[in-house]
Amino acid sequence: MRIISCVLPMLALLNLAHSQEMATLEPEDLNDILFENTSLAEFGLPEFPLPLFNLSESGVVVPENRLVALIPLNVSSISSVKCESPTPRQLCACKPDESYMNESTGETFVQIKCEFFPNVAGEYVIYAVSGKGDSYAKLQLSLIEGEPPRFTVQKKFSSIPDWLRDLAISFAVILIASYVAYFIYKLATKKRDALNALYEQRTKTEDDMKVLRYRFFKREIDANTYNSLFKQKEQELALVNEAILKRLKPKKLLRTVEAMP
Repeated sequence: MRIISCVLPMLALLNLAHSQEMATLEPEDLNDILFENTSLAEFGLPEFPLPLFNLSESGVVVPENRLVALIPLNVSSISSVKCESPTPRQLCACKPDESYMNESTGETFVQIKCEFFPNVAGEYVIYAVSGKGDSYAKLQLSLIEGEPPRFTVQKKFSSIPDWLRDLAISFAVILIASYVAYFIYKLATKKRDALNALYEQRTKTEDDMKVLRYRFFKREIDANTYNSLFKQKEQELALVNEAILKRLKPKKLLRTVEAMP
C-alpha cells in the first residue's frame, strides 16, 4: 500500500504534464473531446480502401504542386477533423466527406478530404473525432519530395518528454527497490530479534537452574521441591534449545550441536 500511495502521485504528475502539453491543440471542441476524456477508443485507416492522392503518373510528391488526399477512416461518421502542418508557413486543411459501405465486408467507413498547399513537404498530422465523440484517430502523413506519401497511425496524440518519462521510470524503479530492500531488512531484523529473544530466555532459564542448585545446597529448599523445579527448568531449556536450532542456518546448527553437552 505504501508503494501504491507513492507511485500514484507520480503518475498523476505525468498525466498532468501530458494534459498540459495537449491543451495547446485547437480548435477548442476537438481539444475538449480528445484530452478531457481519457476513455476514448482509437480508430485509424481501414485495410481497404486505400487513401487516394491527385498525384501524377509517377506517384511521388512534388512540393510545388497542391496535393489533395481522400482518406478513408474506419468509423461511420466524423464530427471534428484537423490538420497540423510541419511549419506555420505550410498550409493544410481537412474536412469530413461522405460515408460509404465496404461491399465486400459490409463495414461502413467515412472519407475525409485533405488539401496540402505548396510547399508540400514534411510530416503532417491529422486528428479526427468520431461523430459520436467516443473515439479518435491520429494519423501522421509523411510527404517527402520524390517519394510516395506514407501514412502512420499514431496511438498517442503526443508523448511525454523523454527526459520526464525516463525520470519517472527511474524514480519508480528506485522506489520499488528501496521498499524491497526495506522489507528484506525488516524480515532479517525480525528473525534476528526473535533469535536474540530465545537466547535471552535460555540464559534466564540457566540462571534459574543455578539459583535452584544454590538454594538446595544452602538447604533453603528440600529435595522434592528441588527435583520438581529443576526438572521443570530442564524441560523449558530443552524447548528453548529446540526453537533456537530451528532458526539457525545449517552451519551454525552443526556448530551449536557440537558445542552442546
